[in-house]
Amino acid sequence: MEAIKDILHRVWGYDSFRSGQEAVIDAAMAGKDSLVLMPTGGGKSLCYQVPGIAMEGLCLVISPLIALMKDQMDRLTAQGIKSACLYSALDRRVQETILENAVNGLYKFLYVSPERLRSERFLERLKYIKVSLVAIDEAHCISQWGHDFRPAYTEIGELKLTLPGVPFMALTATATLQVQQDIIDCLHLKSPLVQLNSYVRENLSYSVFKLENKIDKLVSIIHGAKGCGLVYVRSRKKTVDFSQLLIKKGIRARAYHAGIPDTDRARVQNEWMRGETKVIVATNAFGMGIDKGDVRFVVHVDLPDDLESYYQEAGRAGRDGNKAYAVLLYDNADLSQLTERIERAVPAVESVRKVYHFLGNVFQIAVGSGKEETFEFNLEHFIGYSKMNANDILQSFRWLERLGYLQFNAAMFETSRLQIRLSFHELYEFQLKHERCEHIIKWVLRHHGGDVYNTMVFISEDKIAKAIQFTKVETLRLLQFMHTAGVVYYAPTIDKPSVTYLQERQKTETLFLDEVFLAKRKKLLQEKAQSVIEYVALEFRCRSSQLVEYFGEQNAKPCGICDHCIEQKKNTIITEEEILNSLDVPLPMDELLRKYLIVKQEDVIAIIRKLVDEQKIEEVDFKWKRIL
Repeated sequence: MEAIKDILHRVWGYDSFRSGQEAVIDAAMAGKDSLVLMPTGGGKSLCYQVPGIAMEGLCLVISPLIALMKDQMDRLTAQGIKSACLYSALDRRVQETILENAVNGLYKFLYVSPERLRSERFLERLKYIKVSLVAIDEAHCISQWGHDFRPAYTEIGELKLTLPGVPFMALTATATLQVQQDIIDCLHLKSPLVQLNSYVRENLSYSVFKLENKIDKLVSIIHGAKGCGLVYVRSRKKTVDFSQLLIKKGIRARAYHAGIPDTDRARVQNEWMRGETKVIVATNAFGMGIDKGDVRFVVHVDLPDDLESYYQEAGRAGRDGNKAYAVLLYDNADLSQLTERIERAVPAVESVRKVYHFLGNVFQIAVGSGKEETFEFNLEHFIGYSKMNANDILQSFRWLERLGYLQFNAAMFETSRLQIRLSFHELYEFQLKHERCEHIIKWVLRHHGGDVYNTMVFISEDKIAKAIQFTKVETLRLLQFMHTAGVVYYAPTIDKPSVTYLQERQKTETLFLDEVFLAKRKKLLQEKAQSVIEYVALEFRCRSSQLVEYFGEQNAKPCGICDHCIEQKKNTIITEEEILNSLDVPLPMDELLRKYLIVKQEDVIAIIRKLVDEQKIEEVDFKWKRIL
């Protein structure tokens, strides 16, 4: 078995692990369960990817977001590690091929959504897959007290019966003490290692500004910060409006949201990653899984719904350890809008029933049928059919999804994939009879080699057409012909929203919606929103301390670099006697300065120099000590 540090160096090029990573990896290698709480950018994915590579078998990764699953899979694949992503929008035959490949041991990682665990077909095939480790990403979704609760997550614990002896690793960036215990209980973790890294980000300066003119302040922040950054807004329209305003101010800015065509989103992201764009103005659709260390600022121009989301999004700044800024701008209107948003976040039961009923009619699904079937979804058409507003429809979707009735896949992009189904000899015979197909087959074999016989490979129809000098229309026709003839599995690009039924269609009038749970959920969301209001409104309190104490980390010291701490420094005076008393025990300079974070650093240094001149303190072995 390859040593974990050798894997770390070979695959990622690192020579040492970050804090807490090695302990978690060792626990997994020893077959021990673990709960991993690491802030955004703390390296959670390596905690399961390193043992997943080292251990014999497949690492099953359960993740809530298709985009995040695909991003992780693409990164591993680019590093030569066979991985796959399984979700409902994929063609049924493609799903079967992926499962067959997993059974045959062709993957090291298989990414699935929690709803996949409700598929009897998947669970039956899972019995024949050699699973080495189960990793549950975004594990806070398990807890009903978490900010993004998904009922399907609560059923993951049942896998303990299906996979006895396989270690489970739950990972999240944010979890209060109550949520942590919920995760352990729901997953049935046995005496788990709890790796809790501090929520303190010593290099990240938090600030809040209440003002009417946000754009002028935003421009001032961007001009004052060296390097690139992110600006988060709540709507697609605002991404465009704010990016255009910044461009007029001479700032290289781009808009990013889920409604932009995939090629444009990829271009915007790549330009920003390369440093060609200074600022991306985005909805929260951007940032998950993005690994960019030199982000110098993250600015929110709208209030977040909860502190968990804010901490994660703000934490995308300063991952390289250098000074960075997290700034939140708000006005009185934002406070009332936050309250209104929470009121609308939990739809009326009648709205949920209507959406469920109209969906069944639009897709022409009979009661008792439709399980695991996927249908393309057009929101504008559905609004016209149902006479409901978009917010009620989308919020109802979320609750139907959380209650396990269906899964809604928003507009997404999945690169086309292909696998050869015939033996080498059979394929040769086919090529002799179909000369034009031969051109495509030769191109695929030349670029992917023997892998295309064993697993699904990514292809670009545009590249193939250009290389073999066919039109794209003819290339697509030939690929579909070979798929129908059983020569290849061909899964073309998916770029439309879809709805998948996770259960047979129920009678609308008897649909169980758990009204008590919905009421509790609404109350919880209101409490979380109140925590946001207290965060922005509370005066004379360190921002960092507020945040880390929200997550249960007690006795946090003032950070010294947030807006409140900086303001306090202006009015705080330190005396010679205080410094002398603190040096009864010798201290290095950095520790001494940390003791006085709320005091201007230059004031502390000036007093130290004075005490040295007066021969009251001295430096011995790089530590300052009092001369008695």
